[in-house]
Amino acid sequence: MKISLLRSLLALGLAVLLLAACQNSGSPTGENDEEVAALDYLRATLVNDADRLPNLICDNVPAGTATLDLLSYWYIGMALNASPDFDIDDLDIDVTAERLNTDGNVAEVRMRGSVTFPEDLPPSPQAPLPVDKRAPIDEVWVMVNEEGNWKWCGNATD
Repeated sequence: MKISLLRSLLALGLAVLLLAACQNSGSPTGENDEEVAALDYLRATLVNDADRLPNLICDNVPAGTATLDLLSYWYIGMALNASPDFDIDDLDIDVTAERLNTDGNVAEVRMRGSVTFPEDLPPSPQAPLPVDKRAPIDEVWVMVNEEGNWKWCGNATD
């Protein structure tokens, strides 16, 4: 009887610890609006979606906040657009978004992971593809809530 009560208390304590560990300010699956918006911006960048991108970028992006990682994704999107044989479904997108903090209108979202593109994807005539077929990303993006819509507004700076 004592052993079974002890096991039950131990299991309950472990469950409480696991639940507490899972409670954080963000979720890498993109469950918060700002995380979803960051992932949407990433996907729109990967296909150079000229119709969606203006609605996913804030009105006043600070100068110098784009990065080489993001530029690599833009080049992949250019190659996808130039190729009749490939589209976004041919990419292996393994990127998570995690809200690090927010004040309600501005949030920092960590983007971490990589996009792998097919070996035989030809580069677009305008831009080269990254040398490695796996384009990594490990950045913190600033997301701004403008009139109820979360938008990419550059990279967080140190």
